[in-house]
Amino acid sequence: MTGCLRPVATFRLLVPAFRQRHRLLQFVSIVSDRSRKPWSGPDIRSGPGFVADAAGSRVSSMSSSSMSQRMVWVDLEMTGLDIEKDQIIEMACIITDSDLNILAEGPNLIIKQPDELLDGMSDWCKEHHGKSGLTQAVRDSKITLEQAEYEFLSFVRQFTPPGQCPLAGNSVHADKRFLDKYMPQFMYHLHYRIIDVSTLKELSR
Repeated sequence: MTGCLRPVATFRLLVPAFRQRHRLLQFVSIVSDRSRKPWSGPDIRSGPGFVADAAGSRVSSMSSSSMSQRMVWVDLEMTGLDIEKDQIIEMACIITDSDLNILAEGPNLIIKQPDELLDGMSDWCKEHHGKSGLTQAVRDSKITLEQAEYEFLSFVRQFTPPGQCPLAGNSVHADKRFLDKYMPQFMYHLHYRIIDVSTLKELSR
């Protein structure tokens, strides 16, 4: 079902989607490089312990004990930070192991929101999301919040056991508040604790 929900109708939808996933992958790579030397060898997903999924992607075939140590990295874009009136407009997700090796890349979806919500964004959000093309992509998207939650929940269920893997991200506390409210089934699948690496970045300064 992922294929029919990806925002592929126009190039304007694709650009923000690839940008968001790239940012998340790049961020995990940066965090990983701080704790180990950069990997210059072949793609780890081409070696033993990985199998091809239905889409041809390389995914881990580790034991259930290893699966419980995985982390679910999420990056959101919202119309603002007011949990009472703002909404999620874009979401990307990847899964890593405890050593921050990327095991699976999930959907990157742009979520439809009403024009009045977009028109009511702060000046910063209007400029930021407008320049990136995200605002127009949200207007053009056909993906509902419910469809997006289904996609992400289906993804994490494939690669993580229920209630064992934490949510991870950069300043992820704000994202968690929106996910708790707007994607409760997705959050119910994850462990209650979170890994916010913005704290680690502050401690390392």
